[in-house]
Amino acid sequence: MNGERAVVLASATADYRGDVITPERWSTWEPRKGDIVVCTPLKCGTTWTQTILAMLLHGGRNIPDHVHAISPWVDAALGDAEEVASALARQRGRRVVKTHTPADGFPVWDGVTVVAVYRHPLDMFFSLRKHALNRKNAPDHPMQRTSSLPGASPDYLYRGGF
Repeated sequence: MNGERAVVLASATADYRGDVITPERWSTWEPRKGDIVVCTPLKCGTTWTQTILAMLLHGGRNIPDHVHAISPWVDAALGDAEEVASALARQRGRRVVKTHTPADGFPVWDGVTVVAVYRHPLDMFFSLRKHALNRKNAPDHPMQRTSSLPGASPDYLYRGGF
């Protein structure tokens, strides 16, 4: 199972795009049977889930690198897509990758497990708001447009908050 290339069983049925989301990048990654895709909305425990899975796959808390290095965000326009794919190709054994894209926005592969984690929308709102307020390089973020909760709530509820 390890090392055997996973075959696409079904293509994505939706095309999600955003400031960072780039669906074409899924084609640069060659999944293997046994790989795991962590599929979570923003601020729903993605890094927490990636860390747990990395520790399980590597037999404890001594994982070989930072979780974001061994478990990259495959469909994000962050860094060079070929470098991300190359780094994943060099990994041995089962691998974990992350996405914030809903499950209908990426292919279904034979032998690849998808782990989805969700969080109560109010918890997600307050976590996302705190995250946005802490971002100094994005003053025009919708959640920063107003300092009041009533002002930020419509952006979250009607535009997704990001």
